[in-house]
Amino acid sequence: MKKQLLTLTLVATTVGAISGTAQACTRALYHSDTLDTTMVTRSMDWEGYDQGVVRGVPRGTVLDTRAPTVYGVDLNKSGGAHQVYKSKHAMIEIASFDAEFVTEAINEHGVLGQIHYLNTDWQDEKARVKGNQDIDGQRFVQYVIANAKSLDEVESIINNTNIRDQKLGGVPGLYDANTTVNHFLAHFIFADNSGETVLVEMVNGEKKLYRGTGSLDVISNNPTFDTMTEMDRELLSEKRFPTASINSIDRRYRAQYALKEVKAYEERFGIRGNKQLSNIIEGVAHEMRSGYTKWDVAYDANFPTLWVSQVDLKNKTLKLDRWDTDQVETYDFSMFDVNGKQVVELGRNTNKRESQPCTNINKNQPFCAI
Repeated sequence: MKKQLLTLTLVATTVGAISGTAQACTRALYHSDTLDTTMVTRSMDWEGYDQGVVRGVPRGTVLDTRAPTVYGVDLNKSGGAHQVYKSKHAMIEIASFDAEFVTEAINEHGVLGQIHYLNTDWQDEKARVKGNQDIDGQRFVQYVIANAKSLDEVESIINNTNIRDQKLGGVPGLYDANTTVNHFLAHFIFADNSGETVLVEMVNGEKKLYRGTGSLDVISNNPTFDTMTEMDRELLSEKRFPTASINSIDRRYRAQYALKEVKAYEERFGIRGNKQLSNIIEGVAHEMRSGYTKWDVAYDANFPTLWVSQVDLKNKTLKLDRWDTDQVETYDFSMFDVNGKQVVELGRNTNKRESQPCTNINKNQPFCAI
């Protein structure tokens, strides 16, 4: 009885806390021991539009640790100067929204980094360590993937870095494209072909780092990971069928449920190769994403799936499926010179902003003035 009461209290508290916030991204990782292959699928669920520019970044590319200026607003809050560095490793990255910040990147060694929205307090000044490298949050995933060839190196970089809070601008949808908010709210998630995940969050002035498998295989945008693990302990032992809402708890549970089914299938029937595994993981993405229908009646909210990625960490390939294009795009490191002298644009959403969906939420944005 106590366990049931705790479960109900936990769910009610968590859902109440996040139901009024953004219902954003979900990420699911599956590792096949038989194929020695890890695949990660991620949905970019956000109201508005995202051109999703895919870029090939050669080794030795000069990059910056400081947040940029967007629509005339300096997003850096620390007042620090620009600190440039050269990428050690070639990368394929997805640059999102008007700010074109890197929301996802994989390097030539198969290390993947992703940013997910997280609704929490940051207070980064409490977590600063003297002597650490300072990196603005918007630049952090790119910095790690440019410099790490293993999860051990990822963890070392995290421990020796101050991830600075910054302003956020140039993100359409929940925040108007030319509106600036005062915090950069995020989980930072990393993985490689071992099947392990490294997750770092800035919560109430603490840098929280987690590494492993299990609960880390599936991350939704909310809540914080310590709450996710508590919910897993209390709820995953219950045999309940996942619901279909876009709430982050529901999306995460659907992905966990789907991955259990994949594991059971592989143990019973086997998976013949990467093509079959890729098709199966595509099905997992269909289960967890907010969907292309644009509206969730239960939450009276619109956080549609703008794109879905699928990354093969063994073969270092990226697939990208956008909501409003007909062709699934595939990218790999043969598409640009990894020792080249300049960043290469490999792809972007070819549709203009005017063709993006207009809803009651975004109807006042310029691209909806039609």
